[in-house]
Amino acid sequence: MSNYFLEKSKFYYDNYVKGKLTQKVSAIIRNGDKFLVLVNKNNRAYNAGGSVEPGEKAKNAILREIKEETGAEVLKIKYMTKIYYQVEWEYNGVKFPNKRVEYIYVAELKDNDIHIKGLKDEFSNDDKLAWFTLQELIDLKQSQRSLELFKKSKDIIL
Repeated sequence: MSNYFLEKSKFYYDNYVKGKLTQKVSAIIRNGDKFLVLVNKNNRAYNAGGSVEPGEKAKNAILREIKEETGAEVLKIKYMTKIYYQVEWEYNGVKFPNKRVEYIYVAELKDNDIHIKGLKDEFSNDDKLAWFTLQELIDLKQSQRSLELFKKSKDIIL
């Protein structure tokens, strides 16, 4: 396991032990009728986003995450919704429920000269960052929840 994921796993485990929700952020990044997503080797699409660091505000976290993952600056951003969920996680052989709250934003970038960045070991060489229409995202077999959020984001005026 890379240092990046080991550190994240410890952060999640510490939240679990303290009975705290892990705060996450993600952005649906739009440009006209297209959405910017990261696609992994299994054709699963992800929005830019990540964890809110201790003492950080959610909006500052999403601005940081967008810059870290795409290299781009945000032109406009608006809070859309929050969701609660949990994922099963493991740290040092201990499996635990990682309970999360995710703040979801809709954003437009200052320019669309983007490139996959991320922190050391965050992404694989097979991952790509690309613009997709809603139909193309449907074809990638995204979860129903994700597709509903993409659809809903089209109604938000930035």
